[in-house]
Amino acid sequence: MIIAEHLSGYPVSKARSNTMFATPMFLVALFALIVAMHRGVTRRADASLRAQFEAEGSGGAVSRQMMRVAGFSV
Repeated sequence: MIIAEHLSGYPVSKARSNTMFATPMFLVALFALIVAMHRGVTRRADASLRAQFEAEGSGGAVSRQMMRVAGFSV
């Protein structure tokens, strides 16, 4: 431990402390980025499907296809 402290110029515990703080912060930021991207993709897909549904009406092919995908037999 004294050798590592001598070579780096910093105490080993200080470097380990910085790494232990940075890693969870990086993971939280990565998770937040993935969630934000997923929400954007989901909103765009929902808007697209909603526009198709409204254009064809409730008896159209899109509504039947959406019900089939959801597990209903129509």
